[in-house]
Amino acid sequence: MPDSSFPYTTPEEAGLSPEAVDGLVATIRKWVEEWDVVGAEMFLMKDRRMVLHQTVGWRDKEEGLLLNRNSIYRIRSMTKPFTATAFFILMEEGRLSLEDRVARYLPSWQNDFSRDITIR
Repeated sequence: MPDSSFPYTTPEEAGLSPEAVDGLVATIRKWVEEWDVVGAEMFLMKDRRMVLHQTVGWRDKEEGLLLNRNSIYRIRSMTKPFTATAFFILMEEGRLSLEDRVARYLPSWQNDFSRDITIR
């Protein structure tokens, strides 16, 4: 396994079910086989330790190029689900709320036009 700032660990050492991790990989592999997705990179981390970093599928199916780890993706509007997920995690941890002003986190929003805009 390549060097990393985050050490690798097993699912068991991370307190995760190895069957669940294997099931995740199997599910994604099935999606690739059924053409629901062309390729996917899975990255699972817990407590600053990498449990899984694996790819399945194709970078370019027509050219027969397998997907490599750490590929660059054009996810375009898929940033919304990532942002929403990150927000809900932070909200569950009590680190922000829907009523917080955006300017609290983005100082450039502290102006006459946007200082009253909330996360909601």
